[in-house]
Amino acid sequence: MLTRGVGVGRLVYILHKWRKEGLKFWLKEWDPDLPDGIVFIIRPLEGNNYYKLVIGAEDNEKVILYYSSGE
Repeated sequence: MLTRGVGVGRLVYILHKWRKEGLKFWLKEWDPDLPDGIVFIIRPLEGNNYYKLVIGAEDNEKVILYYSSGE
């Protein structure tokens, strides 16, 4: 469930019984003329490393995946 402006800064956990084949998501509407984007931060339960997926990066032109070791 993704909603704009609700839950900002809160972690959302995906329990293993729901995770069958990885994380799948769909974007219902994509208008390249609007500067809105979406960011997913995927992190383990323990540790400081994480992946950051930015959809609509660089003026809504790219999809970029970052990795941070948390250092």
